Order: sequence, then C-alpha cells, then structure tokens
Amino acid sequence: MNTLLKTGADDALMDHATAALSPLVCDSNCNRSVQGTLNQMGQDIEHLLWYENASIMDLNPYRTGAWLADRPCTVKGVKDCIWPVQAMHALLRSPESSEGKGRSPIQGL
Repeated sequence: MNTLLKTGADDALMDHATAALSPLVCDSNCNRSVQGTLNQMGQDIEHLLWYENASIMDLNPYRTGAWLADRPCTVKGVKDCIWPVQAMHALLRSPESSEGKGRSPIQGL
C-alpha cells in the first residue's frame, strides 16, 4: 500500500487496493518468466547501488518499489512493453476490481 502511494495512487485507487487485499498464499508453482523479471529487477538494484555508490541500508523500500514499477517491462506473449505503474492503476480502476473479482487486464499477469 505504501509503494502504491509512492506511485501517485489517489484515494479511489487505494480503496480498490484495500478491497482486493487477501491473505498471503505461497505456492510451489514456478514461472520462469516471472523469475527472469525478478532477476532483472535485482540487477537493476545492484546497478543503482554501484552507480550511486550507495549502501543497501540507504534504500527506502517503498521508493525503490515505485522506482522499479516506473519502467517498461516485457511480458511473454505481449507485443508492447508494459509499464507496471500504469498497469496496476488500470487494474485497480477496472470494474472487476471494485466488485472484488479483480483480474488483470494484461494477459499473463
């Protein structure tokens, strides 16, 4: 929720996000595409730390999450790049999210 605030979400988006929250569920299913994206994000953070000569302890988790979400990403099977911030805001604005049945408007997410 804090990272969502850092991305500029308004009260309506925050309300939709709150309504969509559910308990954490861990699964043994593994998606190589998602792992690749997470590895890329890790490399981006490593580059940021090296380039800025910063300590990992100096990173604000919410600001870093917003920074990672504000860049183009590719998704297997989707032609154009996706901007995670825009995709999340669109998902939260969708009619399904207000009914508690939030489904991603982007195939594969």
